[in-house]
Amino acid sequence: MTTISGITKFESLSNELMFEIFDYLGIYQAYQIFFNLNERFQQLSTSSNQLIEVNLFNLSKSSFEEHYQEFFQLNIHRIRSLYIFNRSMMNSIISFLPSRTLFNRLETLYLNNLDLTNSIQLFNYLSLLPKLSSLILCILDGDFDRNMLYNGIFRLSSLKYCKISSNSFHNAEHGLIPIINRNQSPIEHLIIDFIIYPEELRYVLSYVPYLRRLSANLTSRRTFLRQSIRAISNSLTHVSIRLRDMSFNEFEPYMKMFFSNLQVFYLSTERDNQYLNAHRWEHLITNYMSHLRIFDLQHKTSLRKNIQRQHLLKQFSTLFWNRRKWIFTHGYQYSYQGCFYSTEPYRREKYTLRYDKNQPKYLTQINNNNLTSVRHVLVQHRFIIENQSINFPNLTELTFGEHVYISDKLLKNISKSNILLLQVTKITINNIDVGFYAIIKLLCLTPNCKKLTLSSLLFETENMTLTQLDKEYFENFSSKNIIQHVTMKLYSFADIQLLVKFLRRLEYLTISGECEFQEIIKYLLTEKKYTRYLHSLHIQSEEDIWQEQLINTIQEIGQNDRVSINFINYRECYLWW
Repeated sequence: MTTISGITKFESLSNELMFEIFDYLGIYQAYQIFFNLNERFQQLSTSSNQLIEVNLFNLSKSSFEEHYQEFFQLNIHRIRSLYIFNRSMMNSIISFLPSRTLFNRLETLYLNNLDLTNSIQLFNYLSLLPKLSSLILCILDGDFDRNMLYNGIFRLSSLKYCKISSNSFHNAEHGLIPIINRNQSPIEHLIIDFIIYPEELRYVLSYVPYLRRLSANLTSRRTFLRQSIRAISNSLTHVSIRLRDMSFNEFEPYMKMFFSNLQVFYLSTERDNQYLNAHRWEHLITNYMSHLRIFDLQHKTSLRKNIQRQHLLKQFSTLFWNRRKWIFTHGYQYSYQGCFYSTEPYRREKYTLRYDKNQPKYLTQINNNNLTSVRHVLVQHRFIIENQSINFPNLTELTFGEHVYISDKLLKNISKSNILLLQVTKITINNIDVGFYAIIKLLCLTPNCKKLTLSSLLFETENMTLTQLDKEYFENFSSKNIIQHVTMKLYSFADIQLLVKFLRRLEYLTISGECEFQEIIKYLLTEKKYTRYLHSLHIQSEEDIWQEQLINTIQEIGQNDRVSINFINYRECYLWW
């Protein structure tokens, strides 16, 4: 070990430095590494009364099962935040602990890849936790029992913050029934990150009278039913709503009824151009949202003539809007499709670089070129990178639209732009013609990228093999990239073989398509050289998955005791080992 101020032994480092190392590694990972080293490290790992954060994300089943019992037995009284990778982990922890043993100091719980089937026991346990104030649920299947979910959440007596998300799109087809226990939930901040109907929103609001901040995604039923909306006492001051196929006529009654105390309003809409009726907004805000300080509107629309654009902007430039400093602009995404949106200042975390045929630099100009709020940039047109002058100092995510081809010229322009590629940790490519070489070149420009999502993967030549690649370039990329999570559509078994040979730190793989997944599963579970870090496989098939056949495949290679299988539905399953 390198000498630092006379210290030559790792064991001689101060406790303060050791705790910094523990924080960097993560407390559970540090426990695995150091606990059995000597008695001093055992004392450091367990004797402190300092509250700890335990992150079990990106952990293999074998690593988790090796230490979790003794770790939680020794540290349950210290855990303030707990991040769980999947439902199997949570079940193992709860079932292992004695019946009266609780996470009495747990304040934040994040449950990822959650299967809500038979979750009554889970919510029963959570209801006993006296300090649980923040709950984040990421649900695997969108077709879950909404009654059971809300019933479980609304009886958590200390909950202040709750976020629920789902990776799948399903609407609640069955009506929501009143919760038996009518105790009011203390939730003050609620995020519903999946599509719900307006009826479901009314149902939710009736149980959260202390709610101050709400974020939700609403859609309309095909038939607009005009029905009375019962007033509900609420304290809403901050609302963010994304509408899908919901007209102004349908949404307006909800704004009148629920938004009387609103101070901050973010609204994303599409199609119905009544959302661009400035006079209608002036009347609504003046009479029903008089406390509104921030009004941030984004509306996707089609404007074929520049005169339409100028007329629209003029409507939103009257004294009413200027006095409140609510400024708007318009930019094209492709063809005549564009977006009318708020600016000066721009406040959202996502920003779309839009093509504007009326601007010589192919970019809708804004006065403030330093957008500190933006974390995610969406590139919608190949021309807009040229002469791109906006700064995104806090950028971490980059998405390329379906009309953007990843060419050498585009990559060259990106590298010369103000986009800080070294900060990017997540990349999404929606173009279906993206080539394998282009992916490698892009990832070389973004060496800190950990998550990659692809609509497809194309090989530039038939019968391409690794020997045709420049070996030095390949080895350099394979050894240095840190991609951990990939989502992609497969077209052949060769796709997966080449993918894992290049992305050798891959931990979590989500695949979809019409492939024979049995062969892929065999390969991923038996390949040792390139898949040493891989521990999770999420399959989204376009055809029914033969469950018995998949189980037999795992048994054939002697992995049935090693692999946990969770069938989400007939076309989706999750493997963890």
